[in-house]
Amino acid sequence: MAPDTIAPAVLENSPKTIPPTPAPQFALGELLQFRVALLANLLERISSQALQSQFGLRITDWRVLAVIAGSPGISANEIAIRTATDKGWVSRSVTQLDRNGLIERTVDRQDSRRYRLTLTRRGRAIFDQAAAGALARQEELVGAMPADERARLMDSLQELIVQAKRLQQSPIFEA
Repeated sequence: MAPDTIAPAVLENSPKTIPPTPAPQFALGELLQFRVALLANLLERISSQALQSQFGLRITDWRVLAVIAGSPGISANEIAIRTATDKGWVSRSVTQLDRNGLIERTVDRQDSRRYRLTLTRRGRAIFDQAAAGALARQEELVGAMPADERARLMDSLQELIVQAKRLQQSPIFEA
C-alpha cells in the first residue's frame, strides 16, 4: 500500500465528518466593554441634549469646560490626555469656547507655543449651571442606590480606569 493511502478498514471505522469543536458561548451583553459603552452612550445622549438646548454646548465642549474649571491654567494637550479625547476634538472645542467668550487663552511663559486656559466669568457661570444639571442627572441615575453601593461603584470604576490605562501601555497593544 502506498504511504499516502489509507487502509479501507480505517476508513470504514472513521466518522464521515469530524464534528465541530463547540465554540465558547459569546454574548455581547456579557462583555464589560459593551455594557460600559452602552451606558456611556446613553448618558452622553441625555447630557448632550441638555447641554445643547440649554447652553449651546457640545459634549466635548462641556468636558473641556469642566476640566478647565477644575484645573485653571491647563493646556489643551493636557486636557486631551486627562480625558482620553482626540487632540483635534479638544482643539476644536477650545477654539469654539474661546470664540464664545467662555474661556481665555494666555501664552505659557515657559513655552510660547502653548496656551494656558482659564474660564471667563461667563464661562464660570455657564459651567456652574451645567454642572448643577450634570449632578442632578447623576442623582436621578444612582439616587435609588444606597450610599455604600454608590461609593463601591465609583471605586470600582476608578480601578477599571487605572487597569485600562495599564493595559493600554502593555506590549500587546503596541503597534
